[in-house]
Amino acid sequence: MTTTHHPLRCQCGTLQGRVALNGLSNQLVCYCRDCQAFARYLGDAERILDHQGGSTIVQVAPDRVEITQGHDQLAAMRLSPNGLLRWYAACCRTPWATPCPTAKGPSWACCTTAWTLPR
Repeated sequence: MTTTHHPLRCQCGTLQGRVALNGLSNQLVCYCRDCQAFARYLGDAERILDHQGGSTIVQVAPDRVEITQGHDQLAAMRLSPNGLLRWYAACCRTPWATPCPTAKGPSWACCTTAWTLPR
């Protein structure tokens, strides 16, 4: 069986990748202060957050996310010394993903509001 992929792309197109659509995923909107602070850190909270301050994210297994272009633009930061590592595109400050431990194993919480699809 062939795996279908969804393309991923930062706002300027330098960082690109794909996520495999096979397997389980979980879509949700997060309203936590850390996600809101991360959006403000990136300098584009109005684009990243919805009108109520939420970030739409999709949780998938880490091995389902692949970077295909612009590896050198992937940057990370923490909001506090023990905080989650939050990945973003350094070229245009597009949020990319946050690794999160879950009861069923690790997952990537991928911010979807900032991804654009290739034309």
